[in-house]
Amino acid sequence: MTTPSQKQVEANRRNAVRSTGPRTAEGKLRSRRNGLVHGLAAQVVVPEEDRAAFEAQLARWDREMGPANVVERHLARRAAACSVKLDRIERAREQTRREAALKALAGWEKRRQARARRKAQDLVKDPSNTVLDLEGTAFGCDWLIRRWQSLDAPLQLGQGWDQRAVLKAQALLGFPDYLPGPDANREVRRLWILAGAASPTQVTALPRLEAEGSLPTDPSHARATLSRFVAEQVRRLEGLRAESWEEVEGPEGRAVALQAAAADPSNEGQLMHRYEVAADRSANAAVRLFLNLRDRRRKELLDLAKEARHSSIPRAPVGGGWWCEVDADPAPPGFERIREIPTAVPDVEPVGDGVAPEEDESSPPEPTPTRAEPAGGSESGPGGHGPSLLVPSTGAPVRTEPISREPRSGEVRRNGIPGNELRGVRVRRNPGEFGRTDPAQSPPGPGRDRPGTVGDGRSPAGGTVPGPGR
Repeated sequence: MTTPSQKQVEANRRNAVRSTGPRTAEGKLRSRRNGLVHGLAAQVVVPEEDRAAFEAQLARWDREMGPANVVERHLARRAAACSVKLDRIERAREQTRREAALKALAGWEKRRQARARRKAQDLVKDPSNTVLDLEGTAFGCDWLIRRWQSLDAPLQLGQGWDQRAVLKAQALLGFPDYLPGPDANREVRRLWILAGAASPTQVTALPRLEAEGSLPTDPSHARATLSRFVAEQVRRLEGLRAESWEEVEGPEGRAVALQAAAADPSNEGQLMHRYEVAADRSANAAVRLFLNLRDRRRKELLDLAKEARHSSIPRAPVGGGWWCEVDADPAPPGFERIREIPTAVPDVEPVGDGVAPEEDESSPPEPTPTRAEPAGGSESGPGGHGPSLLVPSTGAPVRTEPISREPRSGEVRRNGIPGNELRGVRVRRNPGEFGRTDPAQSPPGPGRDRPGTVGDGRSPAGGTVPGPGR
């Protein structure tokens, strides 16, 4: 490896000082995007000029879809990004199709112009048929117009025609190159007389007829009249060109452009098609998953609302699928708090060791609740249909806590009055109203004494029998 000389090293240093890259903001922006071709292969690529449109599209999707959580918001943003990518792909494809159509149309025009030029090569040999063929197409008329305009250029500069220019103009009219006689076409004789007056030394002068005596003899007036003659021929050919384009060349050109824009068989077109399919599939998947999540959440809310509707506890939705009770006071499930309902409260006593206490025959019976019947016994009471209330005895307390059903015989319940300790209580009934309220004894197992024996300590009638040692 050859070591660079000191002169080369100094030259490299000078070049390095000069090669600092872009310095302006615009240059840095262009340099930053050198690797960005179209941005269709990336997840989210937003050029700086499209940043506002991208943010507006995201805001619109978020507003229209209304995500309720972070998962739905992610899906909405994903769908919005794919939508922006699809729009970008569509714009790129439209641009590609437009370029392909313009390219195909330009190639078609070049081919038709070349055909008109090849046809015009027969103008010297067969001017009449060649002019008819050229005037039958828009591109042939365009070729003739350009030739007349080239003949008008010297006249606009104050110069006349020579003999060769007059023969060219005669050929453009469809006549062979010969000197016109007295019986020749009026347009051809007029052309020669005006050209001879404009350039007396360069064009053969024809003898004027009586009808041609009004033509100008002054060179300047002759050039102006000759220029107007050329303009008349140009206007006639322009009308023929427009008519031919409307009937023949116009539809043919549009068909060529549409055929070129219908499909893009190039490698770039196929790659863009794959990008479009992938973005469309991703957008559809995000929208479908978003709708599935929303339907499932809505179904859960409907189930919760149905469950709360059939519940006896008043509830109110608090959002997020959660409900709370309207009444914050503690109460058993299914109970409703009321203000006052007069009723009788039976005496209760704590349960002891599980043995029914002996009833005191001498104690007076407790007052039993009586049913208040209004005047007209048919409206209340056992045979009536009206409401009936239990009227407590004198001095009995009034319950204000939630009312439950009447306990059955022998049922143990919990007292829900705040301030009382939770303990089992048993309802005391009048003697003889019901049977035993203590739990029934299970049958003895093998080897055990039967009830009523000495070892049992109980009598079959429910009393206690003293055993040995009692």
